[in-house]
Amino acid sequence: MSNLEDIEKSLSVIETSQKLVDSLPVKILMALTSVGTVIDESLSSFLSKKQRAKRQEFVDYVLKNNRELSFSDLDKQFEFIIEAKNMIEAVDRLSHNEKVQYYAYLFRNMFFKEDDLQFDEYEEFKYLIGVLSVRQFHVLALLSEHPKSESNKENNQWFDDSCQKLGLTEDEMKTEFVRLEGLGLCIGSADNTRVRGDEWPKTNVKPTIFLEKFIEYIDYENEMR
Repeated sequence: MSNLEDIEKSLSVIETSQKLVDSLPVKILMALTSVGTVIDESLSSFLSKKQRAKRQEFVDYVLKNNRELSFSDLDKQFEFIIEAKNMIEAVDRLSHNEKVQYYAYLFRNMFFKEDDLQFDEYEEFKYLIGVLSVRQFHVLALLSEHPKSESNKENNQWFDDSCQKLGLTEDEMKTEFVRLEGLGLCIGSADNTRVRGDEWPKTNVKPTIFLEKFIEYIDYENEMR
C-alpha cells in the first residue's frame, strides 16, 4: 500500500456508529489507537516517502550551485557529521517544507562559509528556525525591509503596507512584533512615542542587528526579501 487511497481501503474494517467515521482523518486517528492494525505498515510507508523527500530537499539546498564542498580540519568533519544528523532529525519533525531551506542554508553557512559562523550563534539560529511560525518568517522578511527612517509618515506607510501584504490587522501585526522582540529580533514593539515629526507613529519597531545576521545566514538567495 503506497498512498492515501490504499490506506482508506485498509481502514474500511473499522466499525462505528458515528457518522464521522466516513472522514479519512478520523479513520486514521481511530486506527492509531489500536495496536497491530493494518494502518501501521501503510502509514509508515507513506510517511517514510515524505521524510525521504524532505531529506533530499535539504541535501539539494546544501549542495546548490556547489557540489564540491570540502574541508580538511578533522574536528570540523566530526562536527559536520554530528550536525548533519541533528539537522536531518529537525527536518523530519517539520510538518511543512518551507523551513527546509532555512535549515539547509544555515547548515551550509556554518560549515562552508569563509567567515565561519560561531557555534553558539549557529545554535541560536537553529533554535529560532524551529520555534518561529511560517507567518513570523514573513513578518521578519518585512522587518528586514524596514526603511529605518526618521519620518513617521514613511514608517507608517511601511507598517500599513506590511499589514496589507500579510492580511493582518494593526493589532495582530503589533502582537507579532512583541513576540519577535522577546526573541531579540526587533526592538520598540510597544513604543509609539511621538519623538518628532509629521504624524503620530503607529509603531516605532525596528529590526535588530541580530535579525539582520539571522536572515543573512538562512536566506542564501534573498528569497525571503
